[in-house]
Amino acid sequence: MVPKWYKTTRSIFDKVGHVEFDFVASVYRTLVLSVVNELSVTLCYATQYEQLNDLRVKLEDSLRRQDDSHSRYDLNLTADNLKVASLQAEEEAEAIAEQFLTGIIYITYLFPL
Repeated sequence: MVPKWYKTTRSIFDKVGHVEFDFVASVYRTLVLSVVNELSVTLCYATQYEQLNDLRVKLEDSLRRQDDSHSRYDLNLTADNLKVASLQAEEEAEAIAEQFLTGIIYITYLFPL
C-alpha cells in the first residue's frame, strides 16, 4: 500500500514536469522522519518533565507534613501549651473551691458515688 503523502507528492511532481521523483520522495520522507523523531524526543522530555513534576509535588507534600509534625511536637510549644492548660485548670479549681465554700455546690457534685 502506497502512503497518501507519496501519492500527493507524486501528483504534484507529475503536474510540474519530469523530476527525480524518488530523490524528492526520499528527501520528503527524511524530513518527515526527522520531524517524527523530534516529536518523539519532545514527548520523551514531556514525560520526563511530568515525572519530575510529580516527584517535586510528592517531595513538597512530604516536606510540608514533616514541618507540620515538627511544629506539632515542638518542645517549646508543648511546654507553653502545658503551662496554659495548668493555668486554666488552676482557675477552674479555684472557681469550684469558691462555689463549694459559698455552698453553691455540694460535695456529692464534686465526688460522685
